[in-house]
Amino acid sequence: MKTSRRIMVIAVGVTPFPYAPPPFEGHIGDGVTHAIDRQDYSAYSGGKVIVVGGGQGGLEAAALARRAGAQVELVVRSQVRWFTDREPYKPRTPLQRRLYRVAYPVVGYGPPPLNRLALHPDAFAALPSRPRRRVARRILRAGGSPWVRGEIEGRVEITEGVSVQRVTRDGERLHLALSDGSTRDADAVVVSAGFRFALDKMRFLGQDIARRIAVREGWPVLDRYFRTTEPGLLFVGFAAERRFGPIARFVSGSRFTAHRVAEGFR
Repeated sequence: MKTSRRIMVIAVGVTPFPYAPPPFEGHIGDGVTHAIDRQDYSAYSGGKVIVVGGGQGGLEAAALARRAGAQVELVVRSQVRWFTDREPYKPRTPLQRRLYRVAYPVVGYGPPPLNRLALHPDAFAALPSRPRRRVARRILRAGGSPWVRGEIEGRVEITEGVSVQRVTRDGERLHLALSDGSTRDADAVVVSAGFRFALDKMRFLGQDIARRIAVREGWPVLDRYFRTTEPGLLFVGFAAERRFGPIARFVSGSRFTAHRVAEGFR
């Protein structure tokens, strides 16, 4: 007599895992929010809002706050990058377009030739742990979609090449000290600093199950079929990024994920 085995595939995305850098850790909820949080931007009308981070979430937050009538400044550690629907953005000859496609096979990943690893998750997984972390940081580039560009350029003040060193509150206002020695005052701060996986943020998992899931360097230990150490439990999407690379969290990696999970079922 055959017995069926229950299998659960968990794909929660990045939503539960917004990261707050050290200057903001103690201030989340006290005038400081994550860009991914659902919020009413009309509350910022007439006030000063500082958005920290130049990824899609931060750029969208800046656009929404500006639309709501706030004075908005975007503070970015490096620079604001814009992706386009049709790379390359600048006019090029047919040969130059072909060469560009060879150098950048996937929009948003760079630089070459490291971005090739984004297309080969098994090759990425074969790297030792430390090089894997460094390559992932280098491949995954923060940037914005073309539709939000018109909402930002010329409409939102942009400060590039600086980071926030300290955050203090003075009454109703937040005071930010930046790495270039300058300061800013704001009524609200929106943080878009990426995501960090943490098993304890998946609160729907029972404690007994969570204890049986092996974790290494903060990430779940997965085999080549996305299986955790808890029998019948698989993690795909963002939770699989440490093993298979940044492409695991995006639509572009869904084909690889689907075929590999199906192969594991068989």
